[in-house]
Amino acid sequence: MRRRGAPKGLLAERLDTLLTHVTGADGTLYTLEGLVTELEKRGVEPSRHYIGALRRGDKNNPTVGVLAAIADVFGVPIDVFTNRDSPAWAQLERVFEHNNQALDPDQVRAEVAHAGAINALPDDVQVFLRGYEQLDHADRSVAASLIASLLNRERHDSAFEGPDRRSDPAQPNPD
Repeated sequence: MRRRGAPKGLLAERLDTLLTHVTGADGTLYTLEGLVTELEKRGVEPSRHYIGALRRGDKNNPTVGVLAAIADVFGVPIDVFTNRDSPAWAQLERVFEHNNQALDPDQVRAEVAHAGAINALPDDVQVFLRGYEQLDHADRSVAASLIASLLNRERHDSAFEGPDRRSDPAQPNPD
Protein backbone atom coordinates (compact mmCIF):
# COMPACT_ATOMS: atom_id res chain seq x y z
CA MET A 1 0.00 0.00 0.00
CA ARG A 2 1.40 3.40 -0.97
CA ARG A 3 1.51 6.24 1.51
CA ARG A 4 -0.43 9.36 0.58
CA GLY A 5 1.03 12.83 0.95
CA ALA A 6 4.07 14.04 2.78
CA PRO A 7 4.52 13.16 6.45
CA LYS A 8 3.27 15.77 8.92
CA GLY A 9 5.57 17.02 11.67
CA LEU A 10 9.20 16.66 12.61
CA LEU A 11 8.94 13.14 14.01
CA ALA A 12 7.04 11.90 10.95
CA GLU A 13 9.43 13.54 8.49
CA ARG A 14 12.51 12.11 10.14
CA LEU A 15 11.07 8.66 10.71
CA ASP A 16 10.02 8.54 7.05
CA THR A 17 13.50 9.64 5.95
CA LEU A 18 15.21 7.02 8.12
CA LEU A 19 12.91 4.31 6.80
CA THR A 20 13.89 5.26 3.25
CA HIS A 21 17.65 5.58 3.88
CA VAL A 22 18.70 3.11 6.60
CA THR A 23 18.88 -0.66 6.20
CA GLY A 24 18.49 -3.49 8.62
CA ALA A 25 20.98 -6.27 9.26
CA ASP A 26 19.90 -8.01 6.05
CA GLY A 27 20.87 -4.98 3.95
CA THR A 28 17.32 -4.06 2.95
CA LEU A 29 15.35 -1.02 3.98
CA TYR A 30 13.07 -1.48 6.96
CA THR A 31 9.43 -2.22 6.40
CA LEU A 32 7.00 -1.25 9.13
CA GLU A 33 6.88 -4.92 10.12
CA GLY A 34 10.67 -5.10 10.21
CA LEU A 35 10.87 -2.00 12.39
CA VAL A 36 8.26 -3.40 14.77
CA THR A 37 10.29 -6.64 15.01
CA GLU A 38 13.44 -4.67 15.89
CA LEU A 39 11.52 -2.63 18.47
CA GLU A 40 10.19 -5.82 20.05
CA LYS A 41 13.78 -7.06 20.42
CA ARG A 42 14.36 -3.90 22.46
CA GLY A 43 11.41 -4.59 24.74
CA VAL A 44 8.98 -2.18 23.06
CA GLU A 45 5.87 -3.60 21.42
CA PRO A 46 4.06 -1.02 19.32
CA SER A 47 1.76 -2.22 16.56
CA ARG A 48 2.55 -1.86 12.87
CA HIS A 49 -0.48 0.45 12.69
CA TYR A 50 0.94 2.72 15.42
CA ILE A 51 4.37 2.95 13.74
CA GLY A 52 2.61 3.72 10.45
CA ALA A 53 0.63 6.47 12.18
CA LEU A 54 3.88 7.94 13.58
CA ARG A 55 5.41 7.83 10.09
CA ARG A 56 2.42 9.62 8.54
CA GLY A 57 2.18 12.14 11.37
CA ASP A 58 -1.28 10.96 12.42
CA LYS A 59 0.25 10.28 15.85
CA ASN A 60 3.07 12.33 17.32
CA ASN A 61 3.16 11.37 20.96
CA PRO A 62 5.27 8.25 21.41
CA THR A 63 6.56 7.44 24.86
CA VAL A 64 10.20 8.13 25.57
CA GLY A 65 10.76 4.36 25.55
CA VAL A 66 9.33 3.99 22.04
CA LEU A 67 11.27 7.00 20.78
CA ALA A 68 14.51 5.76 22.36
CA ALA A 69 14.02 2.30 20.84
CA ILE A 70 13.35 3.76 17.37
CA ALA A 71 16.46 5.94 17.70
CA ASP A 72 18.49 2.89 18.73
CA VAL A 73 17.28 0.82 15.76
CA PHE A 74 18.45 3.52 13.34
CA GLY A 75 21.61 4.46 15.24
CA VAL A 76 20.62 8.07 15.88
CA PRO A 77 20.36 10.15 19.05
CA ILE A 78 16.82 10.80 20.25
CA ASP A 79 17.17 14.52 19.58
CA VAL A 80 16.86 13.98 15.82
CA PHE A 81 13.14 13.46 16.48
CA THR A 82 12.71 16.39 18.86
CA ASN A 83 15.18 19.08 17.78
CA ARG A 84 14.72 20.64 14.35
CA ASP A 85 18.32 21.96 14.61
CA SER A 86 19.92 18.66 15.63
CA PRO A 87 23.59 18.67 14.51
CA ALA A 88 23.42 14.90 14.05
CA TRP A 89 20.43 15.28 11.73
CA ALA A 90 22.13 18.04 9.74
CA GLN A 91 25.07 15.68 9.11
CA LEU A 92 22.79 12.81 8.14
CA GLU A 93 20.84 15.01 5.72
CA ARG A 94 24.08 15.89 3.95
CA VAL A 95 25.05 12.23 3.76
CA PHE A 96 21.61 11.13 2.55
CA GLU A 97 21.62 13.87 -0.08
CA HIS A 98 25.01 12.89 -1.51
CA ASN A 99 24.86 9.12 -1.03
CA ASN A 100 22.99 7.00 -3.55
CA GLN A 101 23.08 3.96 -1.27
CA ALA A 102 21.23 3.25 1.93
CA LEU A 103 23.28 3.19 5.13
CA ASP A 104 23.25 0.58 7.85
CA PRO A 105 22.86 1.70 11.49
CA ASP A 106 26.61 1.40 12.15
CA GLN A 107 27.32 3.78 9.28
CA VAL A 108 24.67 6.14 10.67
CA ARG A 109 26.33 6.01 14.11
CA ALA A 110 29.69 6.85 12.49
CA GLU A 111 28.17 9.85 10.71
CA VAL A 112 26.56 11.04 13.95
CA ALA A 113 29.94 10.75 15.71
CA HIS A 114 31.52 12.63 12.80
CA ALA A 115 28.98 15.43 13.27
CA GLY A 116 29.87 15.63 16.96
CA ALA A 117 33.56 15.84 16.16
CA ILE A 118 33.02 18.58 13.59
CA ASN A 119 30.85 20.58 16.00
CA ALA A 120 33.73 20.63 18.48
CA LEU A 121 35.92 22.49 15.96
CA PRO A 122 36.11 26.28 15.52
CA ASP A 123 33.32 27.76 13.37
CA ASP A 124 35.52 28.60 10.37
CA VAL A 125 36.89 25.05 10.27
CA GLN A 126 33.34 23.65 10.51
CA VAL A 127 32.27 25.76 7.53
CA PHE A 128 35.26 24.56 5.52
CA LEU A 129 34.77 20.88 6.36
CA ARG A 130 31.04 20.93 5.65
CA GLY A 131 31.68 22.62 2.32
CA TYR A 132 34.43 20.14 1.48
CA GLU A 133 32.14 17.19 2.27
CA GLN A 134 29.65 18.43 -0.32
CA LEU A 135 32.20 18.39 -3.15
CA ASP A 136 32.49 15.50 -5.55
CA HIS A 137 35.78 13.58 -5.82
CA ALA A 138 37.24 15.74 -8.61
CA ASP A 139 36.45 19.00 -6.82
CA ARG A 140 37.91 17.62 -3.58
CA SER A 141 41.17 16.95 -5.46
CA VAL A 142 41.20 20.53 -6.73
CA ALA A 143 40.53 21.86 -3.21
CA ALA A 144 43.32 19.70 -1.77
CA SER A 145 45.73 20.99 -4.44
CA LEU A 146 44.80 24.59 -3.67
CA ILE A 147 45.35 24.06 0.04
CA ALA A 148 48.71 22.38 -0.57
CA SER A 149 49.70 25.27 -2.84
CA LEU A 150 48.72 27.84 -0.21
CA LEU A 151 50.65 25.98 2.49
CA ASN A 152 53.75 25.77 0.28
CA ARG A 153 53.51 29.49 -0.46
CA GLU A 154 53.15 30.24 3.24
CA ARG A 155 56.26 28.17 4.05
CA HIS A 156 58.17 29.79 1.19
CA ASP A 157 57.21 33.32 2.28
CA SER A 158 58.13 32.70 5.92
CA ALA A 159 61.54 31.33 4.90
CA PHE A 160 62.39 34.63 3.17
CA GLU A 161 61.13 36.94 5.90
CA GLY A 162 64.21 36.25 7.97
CA PRO A 163 64.47 36.37 11.74
CA ASP A 164 62.89 39.10 13.80
CA ARG A 165 65.33 42.05 13.76
CA ARG A 166 65.13 42.52 17.53
CA SER A 167 66.35 39.00 18.16
CA ASP A 168 68.97 38.98 15.39
CA PRO A 169 72.44 39.35 16.97
CA ALA A 170 73.82 40.89 13.75
CA GLN A 171 71.40 43.82 14.04
CA PRO A 172 72.00 46.62 16.51
CA ASN A 173 69.68 46.67 19.50
CA PRO A 174 67.27 49.63 19.13
CA ASP A 175 67.42 50.27 22.91
